[in-house]
This record gives sequence, structure tokens and C-alpha cells, in this order.
Amino acid sequence: MPTVKILMWNTQHLNHQNERKPMSEAYEEKLDALSTTLATLKPEIVALFEVGTTGNPNLRLVDDLKGAYEMKVSLSLEGGLRKGTTLGSMVFVRSDIAADYFEPFELPLGEKAIRATLLLSDKSGNVFAFCHANASKAALEQVQDDIKLLGGFQGEGIKRLVFFGGDLNTHASDAPESITLPGHDKMYRCEPGNAGFTHISIRSSVALAKQLYQQEKKNSLGPMQLSESQYVNATMGTDVEAGDIAVPSLLDYAYIHESCQWKSICHASISVRTWSDKTKSFDSVGQINSNKVYATVQRIYLGKVLRSDHFPVAYLVGYP
Repeated sequence: MPTVKILMWNTQHLNHQNERKPMSEAYEEKLDALSTTLATLKPEIVALFEVGTTGNPNLRLVDDLKGAYEMKVSLSLEGGLRKGTTLGSMVFVRSDIAADYFEPFELPLGEKAIRATLLLSDKSGNVFAFCHANASKAALEQVQDDIKLLGGFQGEGIKRLVFFGGDLNTHASDAPESITLPGHDKMYRCEPGNAGFTHISIRSSVALAKQLYQQEKKNSLGPMQLSESQYVNATMGTDVEAGDIAVPSLLDYAYIHESCQWKSICHASISVRTWSDKTKSFDSVGQINSNKVYATVQRIYLGKVLRSDHFPVAYLVGYP
């Protein structure tokens, strides 16, 4: 049974750099995080999302990974509903095996999609698909539509849809456990192990106060005595201190063919500084209280501060 390690990461605007200007601090930090991840996990396939503001390939990134990884697929400008919502997506393969992979064809943009799904095939016709779903209520519909469409091609240029993953923009708990393909095979939802989250939204305590207001408004038997702004001002002076809250979610996961074996990991954690100036680390979703206000919150990945809401996720997939 052949195996392949796949890394996915929504880098959040790892934009192409202007060669006439110094490298931006954001690019430098994210490139360092990516380089550390690649050296540690050694994936064969790397799918990166938001590596630019449009579908143009990030040529600086191609050059920075040269010799170690080769770009095989990139979202074109035609792969987005609108230029401003395309956002760059790129798939790299480790240089020593890059010749064994290619893009079989470009997947048409579905009715529910804002950004197209990228495809990578091995020489035997096993296909790996990567989707940065649109951040809307239609995200899950796009994922399901694309999986079923690709499944319908099995036997017609595609031997097997092995893997479909990415930033699927729907909480995993709200997504179906399995999706049945036209030929009755199934793709099963496969979530990364250990942490139980792949995304941390760091919000101000003002956002928490607004959330509390909406909860009270929903549970109120009559009209609220205070407006939202009055409630927030009152709450901020009593129950909620000015600071940061961490809201975990699981947005980066995959669907894998039922005939495959797999395991996955996401080295996600957060570091918080309490009001008594103590530092605490949490590496499990069960440890994180999204109503707790801290002096500061930082995302940590492989021991370094991560400059992205999303954490890299790695899968080891064995397929027939």
C-alpha cells in the first residue's frame, strides 16, 4: 500500500514580495514557520491557501522553496468567481518525486463555489483534491458538490479520489460524517488528532461582551433595558476585563476514500498571559474556555508564534 504525507495550511495572505523592497515581516515569519514545518514533518505534498491576493502564483515563494519543493498546481485567475475573491492557492510536491505527479485537468467552478478546487494526480490515476472553500453558508455545498463531481469521474481518467481536504470553512461538527460518491463508494470525514482545533480566533473582550448581550437578548422574556452599546460599556467595567479571548474551531480537515488508511496531526496550541502575569499553554480544545479573558493570547505551532488564524495540518494516507 503506497503512502503519502500531505500538509495543508491557510497561510492568510503570504503575498508575493516586491523585489525592490525589503521582505515584509509577515512574509518572513510565515516563511520561517513553513520552512520549520517542512523540515520537521517532511511531507510529499504541500497545499497552501491564501498565498496571494489573486490567482497569480506567488513566484517569490516558488523561488524560496526551490530545490526542496516544486510547484505543480496553482489556482488561475479564471479559477475564481471574481478576481477580488480568488485568493491564491498552490500545491507543491517534494522535488525528488515531483515528476510522479501532475494536474489531470482543471475542475470547473461549481454553482456554489467562489474559488475552484485544485487537483493533483499520480501516474496511477489516484487523485488528491485541495479546496479553500468560500467563507459563506455555501461552503459545505461546494465541498459536497465537488466531491460528488470528482467521484463521478472514477473510471474515466480518475482511478480513485483518494483525498479531498483543505480550509473547508465549515465547522467539522456541522459537516457530514461521510459523502457517498455516484458509484456508491464513500468518502469519510477525517479530522486531525490531538488538539481538536485547527483555527484560533483571537477576539477582544468587547466581542465577548457583545456575545453576552445577544445571549441575554435571546433569553429575555421582554425587551432589553439597555442597548448593546450601554450593555457593553457596563459589562466592560464589571464582569469582563479589557483583554483577549481565544475561540477555537476545527475548519481544516479532509474527506478520505473508504479504502484508505490514514492518521493525522495538528500541532496546535495557544499561550496565554493571565492578569497575574503568569503564562499558561493549552494544546487541547477541552482546555480552552472561549469566555475567559486574558491579558494576551498567542497562537503557537512547533514552539513558535504563528502569524495565522489557521494551523498547518498533516495527513499520512495509505491507499491501495
